Amino acid sequence: MKTLLTIERHILELIEKKPQSLSELRKKLDINIGVLNEVLFSLISMRVITKNNSRYEVNKQERKFWLKNINNEETMKAEFNELFESLLNEAIAKRKSASLKLKKVELTATELWHLEEKYKEIEKFIELTQAQRKIKNKPSEKLEQHVLIFGNGNYQELVTEPIRRYS
Repeated sequence: MKTLLTIERHILELIEKKPQSLSELRKKLDINIGVLNEVLFSLISMRVITKNNSRYEVNKQERKFWLKNINNEETMKAEFNELFESLLNEAIAKRKSASLKLKKVELTATELWHLEEKYKEIEKFIELTQAQRKIKNKPSEKLEQHVLIFGNGNYQELVTEPIRRYS
């Protein structure tokens, strides 16, 4: 099975929440109908979704097969790279919908520990928010899905990683 494009994964996530008609998907995604039809055909041919009474739904009978294939390391890397590139492009274009910061900073072991504790706080906030969405009615404010990327790496290792990879 090929890796999923980000748009294919997004459509799958929408259909997983509830079966969708073509017009519902088109309204939510705001993409060209031809592109949408191609993506839906691709998902059907990969046996990820099915069409039932003009509604697209997750192919539950084949779920074990396609789930392990779309959640493999190669697919996750491709999705991350695609989303990160889009975020980078949006941030460079200074659109209000995106922000991205990159800082090179020298840290002591203690400072790095504090930074990683902040990451854990962010992760707890995200987990609590997701849990609340599952048990409560949606808030009165409009919900928009966001992509959050955070982390750090040793600068020397990051700079030399591409060289090691291709050596």
